Amino acid sequence: MQTARNFRFSVETVLEPVFSIILAAGAGTRMGRPKALVPLGNHTFLSAVLQATENAGLTEIAVVLAHPSDEILKRHDLGGVRVLHNPEPSLGPISSIQVALREPGIRAAPAVLVHPVDHPCVKSLTLEVLVSTFRAEGRDIVVPTFQGRGGHPTLFSRKVFPELLSTPHGQGARAVVRRDPARVLRLEVEDEGVRQNLDTPEDLVDLL
Repeated sequence: MQTARNFRFSVETVLEPVFSIILAAGAGTRMGRPKALVPLGNHTFLSAVLQATENAGLTEIAVVLAHPSDEILKRHDLGGVRVLHNPEPSLGPISSIQVALREPGIRAAPAVLVHPVDHPCVKSLTLEVLVSTFRAEGRDIVVPTFQGRGGHPTLFSRKVFPELLSTPHGQGARAVVRRDPARVLRLEVEDEGVRQNLDTPEDLVDLL
């Protein structure tokens, strides 16, 4: 007998897959090293996000890195993951989103789930709910909230891709979210991880 979880996986396989974009190109200046490499229990930030993404049944995954990224590539099994490089990561996360959306295979997806690597505590169930809610509601943007406050990752439908691609680096994806509140679904989730932005060693100590 097929479980509800396996049924969701099979539906996601049959439908056009939502693409998960993991943003890991930042230098991690405040953390003291690239955040993708920061240990978190038995994981790194990047491996924790990858595992949650895979456990959520998302099979199309891209990781955006900076140059050089040899240490990240050496320490992670990225087989089956599309590895992209942002030549100008100092321009901010929106530049990494734009690098991903310029890829034809990603641009053709019905939606992308943009997941900053400094949010490694998001549950796989939350990712599943974001995708299933997008498919059920058809809203252009889905933002997870915890106790009424917005977090990450954010889901953007294909209709929004041109806006993301044309957004000035100084504004970022938040400007696209704020442009038209009527098209944004703020989805309350029971997952504090959507609000846990681990930006400094102190943030990590507080979490642990």
